[in-house]
Amino acid sequence: MASRPTGRAAAGADLHGGDGADANLADQVEQLELVKTRVEAAGAIVRSVMRACSQLCIFWRELVAQGPMPSRWRVLAAVFGYDELSQGRAAQATLRDKVLQRLHARPPTFSSRNCRAYRAIRAEVECTRGAFDQLVALTNITVDEDLASRSRRVLFSVFFDNASSALAVCGVSASLRSSFLSRSFKRRSSELVTRFLVEHYECPSGLVFYVLDRHPQQRKVLVAVRANEDYDLAGLRPRYPLERLFVDESTLPGLPVRFEALLSWRDSGTRSRSEVDPLLVSGKLSFCVPISVVEGAGRDVAALVS
Repeated sequence: MASRPTGRAAAGADLHGGDGADANLADQVEQLELVKTRVEAAGAIVRSVMRACSQLCIFWRELVAQGPMPSRWRVLAAVFGYDELSQGRAAQATLRDKVLQRLHARPPTFSSRNCRAYRAIRAEVECTRGAFDQLVALTNITVDEDLASRSRRVLFSVFFDNASSALAVCGVSASLRSSFLSRSFKRRSSELVTRFLVEHYECPSGLVFYVLDRHPQQRKVLVAVRANEDYDLAGLRPRYPLERLFVDESTLPGLPVRFEALLSWRDSGTRSRSEVDPLLVSGKLSFCVPISVVEGAGRDVAALVS
C-alpha cells in the first residue's frame, strides 16, 4: 500500500504545481494578446478597404453624373491616385533633359560636317507608341499621321508655329523658354556668339533671311534681311540694319512650307508578330527646333524673338 507524502515533501509538490499553472496561464494570456493584435490589424485592413469602396462608389456616381461612363482607368486614378499618363510624363521628362543639354551647350563652329547641328537643335529618345499617345494627351497637341508606302512605318508628327510652344511641349518652364530664345556664348578664342531660336535661310549670294512668318495663300513670306552682310570689325556689329519685308516664296527656293519646329514619333520597324497591342510597339521620339547663330550680341536679331 502506497504511502502519502507528508510534511515538507507534500508542501514542495504543491508549490511546484502552482508554478506550472501560473506559467500555462501566462502563455494563454500572451496567445490571446497576439490574437487580439492580429484581429485589430485585420479590422484596420477591412476598414481601409471599406473606405476605399465607399470612395469608389462616390467617385463613380459623380463621374457618371458628369457624362458618359468613365473608363476603369479613370476610376482607379480617381480613387487610388493612379497616374494614367505616367509613361507620357516619363518620356517628356527624358526628352526635356536632352533638349536642355543641347540648349546649354555652346553652338559648334560652322563646317560642312556639322551644318545640321549649326541649323537646328535636335534630340531623340526611345519610347513606345503608348507613351507617345500619353504625351499627346498630356500636352493636348494636334498630331498628323503619315504611313510611308515603302517601309510601312508609321510616323506621327506635331508641327509648331514658334520655338516657345515647341519647348513647352517638352516640359521646359516658361522662365527657361524666354531665356533660351536668345543666348550668348564665348568661344575658346573669347569671341562672342549668340544663338537664337529663329529660322533662317541663306542665299547663294550670302544674304541671310530670318523667317518670321509664312502666308501660303498669298505665297508670301515675312522675313528680316540686311541689304548686305558686311561686318564692322571695329564696332563689332553688322554695317547694315535688319529690315522687315514680304518676299515671294520663289525668292527662297527650297524653304520648308512650315516652320521647322517638329515633334515626331516613328516606329522602329522591328515590330514582332507577337506584339498584338499597337501601344506596345517601340519607336523613336524626335524633337527639332531651328536656330540661327550670329557673331557678337546680335541685338537686332534678338528684337525679332523678344
